[in-house]
Amino acid sequence: MHGQNRQDLTKQIEHLFTNDVRAETSLGLATRLGVDEDEALDVLIGMVSSGQLHVIEEGSLLIFLTPAYSRALKLAA
Repeated sequence: MHGQNRQDLTKQIEHLFTNDVRAETSLGLATRLGVDEDEALDVLIGMVSSGQLHVIEEGSLLIFLTPAYSRALKLAA
């Protein structure tokens, strides 16, 4: 993925997590944004590495969450 495309996709994903979603799979995000799932997954993994998002494994799915939503789930458990 080219640098500018990655930056644009990162901004789109940040916008979604800020305004619309609290938790989503890479396929769900890719579908919302009309991009390839591998591209979305690459950006999501980078966002997890930088602490912007958290990730949980549910069966065979990776679910990406905002840190606040992740904390709320842990408190509710």
